[in-house]
Amino acid sequence: MGVVATLIAPGLVTIGMLLLPWLDRSPHRHPARRQWAIVTATFIILFIGIFTLKGIIETPKHHAPTPVAAHEVPAETSTGATD
Repeated sequence: MGVVATLIAPGLVTIGMLLLPWLDRSPHRHPARRQWAIVTATFIILFIGIFTLKGIIETPKHHAPTPVAAHEVPAETSTGATD
């Protein structure tokens, strides 16, 4: 899932936005007459914004490591070799 979220999905969105001018073959130049392109671009921008916000909200807080008490540290084991 990590590869899809970090490489494939952003790559497809980027390619789609780069291809958008060629996919919209409307002869009109005014944005009000290019509904398909405006709706698609708005959806993509909202998609990026919503998932960015979701990532910020769900990021776990950093916790300091718990110190280990001296009595919990395992004793060193001898190798069994004698001098």
